[in-house]
Amino acid sequence: IRVPRLDVRTTSPQYLQVSAGSQQVTALTILCDATQSNEDIRVTEFSLMVVTLPQWTRDLSHLSLYDGSKLIGWNHGVWPFENGITTLTVGFPGSIIVPKGTTKEIQVQVNISANASGFYGIGLGVGGTSIQAVSTQGKTPALSVEQGYVILRAISGKG
Repeated sequence: IRVPRLDVRTTSPQYLQVSAGSQQVTALTILCDATQSNEDIRVTEFSLMVVTLPQWTRDLSHLSLYDGSKLIGWNHGVWPFENGITTLTVGFPGSIIVPKGTTKEIQVQVNISANASGFYGIGLGVGGTSIQAVSTQGKTPALSVEQGYVILRAISGKG
């Protein structure tokens, strides 16, 4: 018997070298899989963990989530790091619908400061991060979140 179900995982490489000063770099790709669901699933919120050294906390900004080329959610405010760790929650004003029997990829993009020269981790399903979802019929889906992350290494083009 099929039930409302959503399986979530990342499909990104675990390491990505990026140039300092890059804008809207795709850091993480999240796959929302409703192929085993008997109902469409509405995703209303993701939370992601960002980790770096305290001296590098201002190097990443403008976290944006895209469904293809459509901007669907963002956190463009000041990120509240504590000892180099923060959890960012991103809600979706219109929510994301993953039709039953299909998958949907969500791209997590960030800006990299021109002065960046460090390592930055962005993770899903780690450290209490979560996903909020409901079926379009109002039922709570079976939800499986596989831990995934990317380590970004910013390289200066100077020198």
